[in-house]
Amino acid sequence: NKEGIYYTPDNITKRFFKNLPPDCSKLTFYDPCCGSGNFLIAALEKGFKPENIYGLDIDPIAVEIAKRRIEDITGYISRNIICGNFLDEEHQINNETYDVIITNPPWGKKLEKVRRDQLAKFLHTGLSKDTSSLFLFACINKLRNAGTLGLLLQDAFFNVNTFKDARRKALSLEIKEFIDFGKPFKGL
Repeated sequence: NKEGIYYTPDNITKRFFKNLPPDCSKLTFYDPCCGSGNFLIAALEKGFKPENIYGLDIDPIAVEIAKRRIEDITGYISRNIICGNFLDEEHQINNETYDVIITNPPWGKKLEKVRRDQLAKFLHTGLSKDTSSLFLFACINKLRNAGTLGLLLQDAFFNVNTFKDARRKALSLEIKEFIDFGKPFKGL
């Protein structure tokens, strides 16, 4: 929890896929903090081809679990699920973009002030410098035109001044739906 890591319950994971088109077989899917792969598996169930599913996580054990889960279900050995930090510039400046990005970003992960300020400047986040805001802006950068972004965000995102610039950015986009999942994580 010090890292802002909370694994997404299955009922919430599946709900994010409701507004996607019926046929996702030609679309690319990306979860930039995939953990053990709950959103990746939901993408498979929605009809994304395993070779079109991409994931990234800082935890090498979680990455191996995610890869194994996909292999167990499909027989496909994915090279698209890798260990790394999505907020590192190397993942932001490459030209890869995706049709669908759905993730549960690490809320409130502690970053050194200098690093957080660098990322905010690089991503043009204004005063919104919480990791969930940084992930919002970083995900938008990796989304194709007319792509779909789904983020699981904390209540504070919607009512705390720190997130004002991130809310403004979100409101500049076409929003399909806001869902209040209540309190899905015990003690949070």
